[in-house]
Amino acid sequence: MDEIALNRLAEWLLLPPGLVLLLWLGAALLRPPRLRRALAAAGALLLYAGSIPVVSQALMASLEDTPPVNLAEAANAGAIVVLAGGRHPGSPEYGGDTVSARTLTRLRYGVWLQRRTGLPLLLSGGVVGSRPAPPEAELMARIAREELGAGEIWTETASRSTAGNARLSSTLLSDRGVRRIVLVTEAFHMPRARRVFEATGLEVLPAPTGYSYAGEMDRGPWAWVPRAAALEQTALALHEYLGRLWYLFRGWSRL
Repeated sequence: MDEIALNRLAEWLLLPPGLVLLLWLGAALLRPPRLRRALAAAGALLLYAGSIPVVSQALMASLEDTPPVNLAEAANAGAIVVLAGGRHPGSPEYGGDTVSARTLTRLRYGVWLQRRTGLPLLLSGGVVGSRPAPPEAELMARIAREELGAGEIWTETASRSTAGNARLSSTLLSDRGVRRIVLVTEAFHMPRARRVFEATGLEVLPAPTGYSYAGEMDRGPWAWVPRAAALEQTALALHEYLGRLWYLFRGWSRL
């Protein structure tokens, strides 16, 4: 089992809803009544807490502490680096794989910045998984050119993680004489991404996008009502915290 598969397994075991299912499975299989009730209650409480906007919004806000980029400063960099954030596989309307909504959010902002700075775009992302597929950076480049009207584009197509994005992009940028970059990724992901890119020796100007926000149904009494979207947001935030701990353990960055 490779590192990516191990990471996915760890996420399932440690994060909801997988952790909730494990707690309930223990409640169903174990004999001591008190332990069974405790596990069942813990699972229910975890599921409820993770599903309410007041918790999910607080978790995301704790990660999104990087302000928007200053365009005047961005113009002095050597390139804009946009990190891939996943794909939508086998899209019949497009005749194959396309980028995920998260990747498109990052890419759109990267092209928006390019129009205002004139900098080249470096799109970074390979193939995660064993299924033969085009690298995410290639999918991004196609959309950037054909749909968003982007200018100069470079691609890094071998990375499978944020650490890989940093390591391989740094090599490509060094070959082109670029040491100062504008880094584009989602706001919750930016602190970890910035640290691993800076660890390669690059000077990083963070340009976060995709900030979370509290909609009308996420405020007041509704903030305590469980929602599937809130559970997804909680899982995403906890995934990022788990990623920070993993990178700290591997010595790739500091919290």
